[in-house]
Amino acid sequence: MVEKPSGDENEGRCNHGNRIQEGGDRRHRGGRTRRHRGWRGPLRSARDAGHLVVALGGRERRPRASRRKLIMTLPVMPSQADVLWDQERAGTPSNNLGFVLTFGPDISDARVVRGLEAVISVFAAFRIRCSGSAESGYSQEILPPSEPADIELLDVADFDLRRVDRYLQAVLYRDSVAWDWQRRGTYRFRVLKADQGVHHVAASLQHVAFDHRSVQIVLDSIRDFALTSDEKRRTTTDSDDYEKAVRATIPNADASERARAYWENELSTVPAAFSVPFDSRPAPWHRQSLVLEGDDYTRFRERAGTSTWGAAALLLERLLDEWRERQPSAAVVDVRLNCRPPRFEKQVGMFATTRPLVFDLVGTEWRSRVWSKLMRAAVHQCVDSITLRAIEEGSGIGAHRPIPVFDYVVDTESSTSSALHSPGTDVRRVPFRPRSVTYRPMGLSVRERGGSVAIQLGLNSRLFNQADVTTMLNRIAGR
Repeated sequence: MVEKPSGDENEGRCNHGNRIQEGGDRRHRGGRTRRHRGWRGPLRSARDAGHLVVALGGRERRPRASRRKLIMTLPVMPSQADVLWDQERAGTPSNNLGFVLTFGPDISDARVVRGLEAVISVFAAFRIRCSGSAESGYSQEILPPSEPADIELLDVADFDLRRVDRYLQAVLYRDSVAWDWQRRGTYRFRVLKADQGVHHVAASLQHVAFDHRSVQIVLDSIRDFALTSDEKRRTTTDSDDYEKAVRATIPNADASERARAYWENELSTVPAAFSVPFDSRPAPWHRQSLVLEGDDYTRFRERAGTSTWGAAALLLERLLDEWRERQPSAAVVDVRLNCRPPRFEKQVGMFATTRPLVFDLVGTEWRSRVWSKLMRAAVHQCVDSITLRAIEEGSGIGAHRPIPVFDYVVDTESSTSSALHSPGTDVRRVPFRPRSVTYRPMGLSVRERGGSVAIQLGLNSRLFNQADVTTMLNRIAGR
């Protein structure tokens, strides 16, 4: 059945006892049920219906008897092992990327749901299941497209916007703090039918299967499928070959040994008594963002050069300039790198590694080494994660990583039908950012796309105030 969320005032506050309940036979406290013509028959979720196509009046695709033969087992990529092991050793149950997509009244509920189902079927990253441990090793299985889709349908048309928004935030927050990656898989979609024919999709995507570029591809594809109702449009233009992409990122024995030797040498420069000379207890972020475009972007490119590496090196250098005020002699910075093979630029998956770089900040010579350190780290990033983490711990870098983090991503236009918006059609996406705590003192995240650079700076609220964020962000952006 299509269930309504409760209107209780404590909904969405996940630290309260009467939280929102979902799944199986559990009911929302005080909830009611309602049918909608677009969803044929009593439907709570795709798992209860056997398959979502049946509920929409389509042809049922039954799993074959030889289902186990259709499941493919692969090793995990080094980038995936990073996420899995960090979650395992830190006791973190989830690393969730949450988004809300809003479709205007021109898009029917059936088209929204078919768009979601098409994306799940096309991209294998939705159908992987990871298993194992750091001790026994990790692996992943790719389930066949005939598996039921994890989509829930809820009718909230009788609730006002404030309560609908609170419910969306609550379910995404819960996914970000309570997720069994060995059981639940890599995603969850909830479709909410709101007032005046508007539909909201609460999308939870697990970081073990989706990097930020993949999230962009997925959200654009959901929009395209929902607007065009043509499931073949993307599959004929952008093939998904997850197996080949995975195998292309796993180094051979010689490359693994070279990578291990490189990181042993890189981290040998960390001072033997490496410690954090500040209060590294967890605290919430202070965040602020700005966008360089137009003349600002032109001046930025004149200073950084035309290459991505030049722009990344410039902003990392400016981040280190800010950090050396508190860590004047030596600094360790986590840098997020892209291990996506060149011929898989539009492949959906997790291709982002996190690697530590060591800088001696005495004098000015370190500035000339930023670019080369980034390049060498990218070459040797596909190292065995457990081996690398052991080297890190020997250098005094623990699980909570109380060191700055730097992330630079170039977003390419992934949509195949970005010009297909019809008049009156409204498709919006809003990222979900829970108010989380961090051990890190600062973090810089950069997204470059289409002649602009979006820069977000986060500072640990125990060490910095909100005014510090504004001042540092403007200096880093070159203003």
